[in-house]
Amino acid sequence: MSRRSFIKNDLAASAMATTTNSAMGSIEGKSVKAATFGFLKEHDSIDSVHEISADFRRFDQVNLLFSNVSPFSPRANDPKDPHFEERQRIRQSFGMYVAKADGVADILCAAKKANKPFEEFLQDLASHSIPFPPPMAKVFWDNEKLAQAIQRKGGKGWSQLEYAFENAGWAVDHFGARLSEGGVSGHFKHFVDGEMREGLLTWKRPKWPIRYTFKDPREGTAVVKKTSLFLGADVVGIAPYDQRWVWEKRFNLYDGTHEENTFPFEPKSVIVFGFEMDYAAYKTTPSAIGDAAAGTCYSRMAVTSHSVAEFIRKLGYDAIPCGNDTASSIPLAIQAGLGEGSRMGPIINPLYGPRIRLAKVFTELELVPDKPVTFGVKEFCMSCKKCADACPSQAISFDDEPSFTVDSCVSNPGIKKWYLKADQCVAWWGVMGTDCGHCITVCPYNKRDLWHHRVAKIGTRFSLTRNLAKVLDGAFGYGAYYGTPQNLKFIEDYWKTV
Repeated sequence: MSRRSFIKNDLAASAMATTTNSAMGSIEGKSVKAATFGFLKEHDSIDSVHEISADFRRFDQVNLLFSNVSPFSPRANDPKDPHFEERQRIRQSFGMYVAKADGVADILCAAKKANKPFEEFLQDLASHSIPFPPPMAKVFWDNEKLAQAIQRKGGKGWSQLEYAFENAGWAVDHFGARLSEGGVSGHFKHFVDGEMREGLLTWKRPKWPIRYTFKDPREGTAVVKKTSLFLGADVVGIAPYDQRWVWEKRFNLYDGTHEENTFPFEPKSVIVFGFEMDYAAYKTTPSAIGDAAAGTCYSRMAVTSHSVAEFIRKLGYDAIPCGNDTASSIPLAIQAGLGEGSRMGPIINPLYGPRIRLAKVFTELELVPDKPVTFGVKEFCMSCKKCADACPSQAISFDDEPSFTVDSCVSNPGIKKWYLKADQCVAWWGVMGTDCGHCITVCPYNKRDLWHHRVAKIGTRFSLTRNLAKVLDGAFGYGAYYGTPQNLKFIEDYWKTV
C-alpha cells in the first residue's frame, strides 16, 4: 500500500467516529497535528489571520490574468485602460506559452509545410481540442518565423517524450473542464473536441427530488469528508459561505460574456479539496515533467469536484463544482483550515507544503466549518525569501513584511499580503513553454511527509532557528535552483527510476 493510500485509509477510517471540529477538519486533525508536533493554532475566522481593509471589493473575473488573453477582453483591448501596456505584455507572453505548450506552433508549421489554408489550420487546432482564439492564431499564422522560433525544440525536460507526458497529465482537464484552470466557470459551456458543450464542472445537473436527512450537520460533515477522500482528494476542509471570495462578475474567455456571478441557490457551505502534486516530478521544475504533475492535479480536481457535487445532488441538495473558477480558492482554503498563506502565493499545507492544488464545491447542504490555522509560515516567510531569490522572472516580492501594495493589474487589492508581479511570471511561461512552479519546488516546506522532515519543520517555528532551517534545507540538497547541475540531474534521473 502506498503512503498516500495509507494516509487516506487511516483518515477515512476515523471520519465517522470523529464528530468534533478539530484542526484542519475532523478527518485530518490527527495527521496534521502530528505533522506540526502540536504547533498548530486555530483562529475564529480568516479576519484573525489576515488584515482585510474596509474598502475591500470582490474580484471581477475580467481582471483575471487569463481573461487578458481573450480577444474579447474589454480591458486588454482598451488603450485608455491605465494598465493597458501590462495587459498587452500578459497577452503576448501567454500567447507564446500556449503556442509552445499546446503545440500550436508545431501544428502551424506542419500546416504551412503542407500548404494548408488558414481555415484548415484552425480545424487542425480544433481537432486537438486546442481553444486558441482565431485572432491570436492569425498573429502566429502571419509570423511564421515567430512560430518556428517557439516550436518544441526538445532538450532536457522538453522533448517529445516529456510533452507527451505533460499532455497526458492534463488530458482529463482538457477533455472535461478545458480552461477551468483559466477561470472559465462551469456555468458556461467548454471547448471539447472542436465544439462547445457541457463539461465536468457544469452547473446544469439536477438534484434528486427526495432529500436525505442527516442526524445533524456534524454527521453530514463527516460523511462528506470521507466521501471526498474516497473520490480522490488528499485533504479536505469545510469553509463557511463567505461572499467576499465569490467573484462579483464572471467572464467567458470564449465569447466575452461579462455578467453578474450569481448562484441558482443559496450556498451555505464550501467544501475545499487539496490535491498533492507528485514530489519527484515537481523537483524537475520548470520542465514539462513538472507541468505534468500540475496537470494531473487539475485533472483530478475536475473528477473529484464533479463526483462530490454529484454525490451531494443525489442526496437531494444543490451543489456546484469548481476548479480555479467562480471564487478565489486561496482564502477559501485558509477558511477551511487547509493551510496558511505564503510569500509566493499558494497556501502552505502542513502535510504537503505548497505542493498542493485546490478545488471546491459550493452547496446548500449545511456543514460544520473548520477553523483557519497558523503554524509559523508567515514568520518563516518573512526571513526565508528562498522562493523570491530562486524565481527565474523575479516576480516574487523581497519585502520583509506583507503589505497592501499591489504590483499587478490582475491582483485584487485590499488584503495585507505579499503580491506577485503577474506579468513577469507569465512572461517566463512564454519563454519556457510550460508552467513554472519553481517557487514551490525550492520552498523549504516542500518535503515528503516523513518523521525527520516533521522534526525539521520545528525549526521554522522559532526565530532563533529559522535561518538555520533554510541553510540546512540547501545543505541537504533540497530545492535546487533552476539551471544548476542538481536541478538538471533531477530531470535526467526522472525516467531512470521507472
